[in-house]
Amino acid sequence: MFLRSVFFAIFFQIFSCTLSTDELVGTVIVFRHGARVPRLFHPNDPYQNMSFWPVPIGELTEEGKQQAYELGQWARQNYAGFLPEKYASKDFFVYSSGIGRTLMSASLFAAGLYPSISTSNLPFQPIPIHSKPPQMDNTILSDQPCPRREYILENILNSTYFKKIDEDNKEVYKYLSDHMGMSITSFKGLNAYYDTFFIEKHNNLTLPEWTKKVYPEKLRELAIYNLVFRTYNTDSSRLRIGSMYSEILAYLTSFTGKPNEFKSDFGRGKKGRKMMAISGHDINIADLLGVLKFPLDFWPSYSSTVIFELKKRNNDDFYVSVFYKNTTGITNVNIKGCGSKCELSKFIQYVEPIVMDPKDWKHQCVLDKKYVYHIEDEPKISRYI
Repeated sequence: MFLRSVFFAIFFQIFSCTLSTDELVGTVIVFRHGARVPRLFHPNDPYQNMSFWPVPIGELTEEGKQQAYELGQWARQNYAGFLPEKYASKDFFVYSSGIGRTLMSASLFAAGLYPSISTSNLPFQPIPIHSKPPQMDNTILSDQPCPRREYILENILNSTYFKKIDEDNKEVYKYLSDHMGMSITSFKGLNAYYDTFFIEKHNNLTLPEWTKKVYPEKLRELAIYNLVFRTYNTDSSRLRIGSMYSEILAYLTSFTGKPNEFKSDFGRGKKGRKMMAISGHDINIADLLGVLKFPLDFWPSYSSTVIFELKKRNNDDFYVSVFYKNTTGITNVNIKGCGSKCELSKFIQYVEPIVMDPKDWKHQCVLDKKYVYHIEDEPKISRYI
């Protein structure tokens, strides 16, 4: 596994840096936690008894711990020469959602990024992991209760396009309902059960015979719809990933020396740090990419990563390159109308409509009687579905 990580690191350096004299000044790495056991079972699931699992519900497996650690090793290899080998708070900052698996992944990522140094008597390099209690986090845990967002999403689900998806899959929903022991009338929420089937299969548990008609292809398709509709328009995107993009832009623009209009709730992620890392969840990866119109035809794998690099040309112009890294390789995200080396000002212009002050999230989530949301009868079909 480590050799594969080294290969990806070398490939990435060649891919993004070859023949370039541009200076890398800052980078943001947002990654999903490592592999875990299921966090949700359907009523008829034969493996819902936790005796089948090595750790409690939702927690990292040994494989997941290794994945997060190797991601840190990959980052160390890839950013050798940019990020000093010895940890210093002025160089690196890591933030995590307040969930056990992401906190552990953040710690393991940091351990892989900063291996133990010989001058220390400690067996490891302690790195601070910054976080908030889950109920106070609306930046990484973007599924927090938000009435206005739910109203917007319901309008999207009731649009002609998405209603047709449900209509076309009525027999599938009935088949799933009969075998899973629960009422299923929409693709919404089926991603959780696709995830459970994936984990069970991955852990060499034999799935029931009935699943062969729907897993993996059909359930994967329905799961992906859950990713697409969340960032289907500007309003839904703002209330899902706007706070995180505000954090990212606040960090990136801090290097320009110009007044910073973007708000940060992380607080300690100040100017000058070479790397800001965020340990999060699959929906964070999907939402970040969805806003950039990256084709969402997959479910983000464990330890998959979105990377934002800020570089400076000789004329002091800044530009942003975005990469998506998963278990099979790295893809340069081509931002529509801006390319793979997007001028910082154009990147800001592209993302700004969905950016939200993290401290304003709760206020924006209020759904009052004056708020009326209009949606087209025939919304434009996304080519990313």
